[in-house]
Amino acid sequence: MSVTKASNPDARLAEFLLAAVLVIVVALAEETVFRGYLILRFKNVMANTSAAVLLSAVIFSLGHGYEGSDGVITVGSWVWSLVSSIYGGRASSLPW
Repeated sequence: MSVTKASNPDARLAEFLLAAVLVIVVALAEETVFRGYLILRFKNVMANTSAAVLLSAVIFSLGHGYEGSDGVITVGSWVWSLVSSIYGGRASSLPW
């Protein structure tokens, strides 16, 4: 009986841990780029927080084009709602 990678508990744990680390790294990178940089720069250029958040959400959602048009629309509307409600013009930078 051969042991395949899928049935090896150590390999499954390693894959899970790698996936968890990648999710965290990607989330921090996206947050840094889209909230920590783009929104603040667009806000300075446009002098309008709502427009800056909307433009950043559009760019972010277009980056999810590999998910198809449904993915772009879903991600864009979700990001717009979340970021605009959290951001609210109060944050000047990321917490870290």
